[in-house]
Amino acid sequence: MANDPVQVYLDSSTSLDKATHILTKMIRTITDAAEKLRDPSRVAVLGPGLGIQPHLVGTSSTIDAEEWPSAQQLHQALFDWQKADEACRIAWGLVPKPRRSGLQPPPGESS
Repeated sequence: MANDPVQVYLDSSTSLDKATHILTKMIRTITDAAEKLRDPSRVAVLGPGLGIQPHLVGTSSTIDAEEWPSAQQLHQALFDWQKADEACRIAWGLVPKPRRSGLQPPPGESS
């Protein structure tokens, strides 16, 4: 049934999971770089077109520029997550309480 509220919720929950995975990967990349930058004397940024810092070879922490999200990618990931989160919460609200048994509510929501 295409308009079954449980199926709509399950589909929106899957979309939220995917958006969360993408955003979490970006957060991990940014957090990892921030931790490495606490000791800037030992950090090298590696990527196409970037020179190698010879005094740091083999002894430094590295940040892979290829993994770093652009502002547009970060913006899109946040937008997609916020949209998916809202859709999931709306879909949850449309599931009748007697049909919520066995369903995992959205983060921060109760059964």
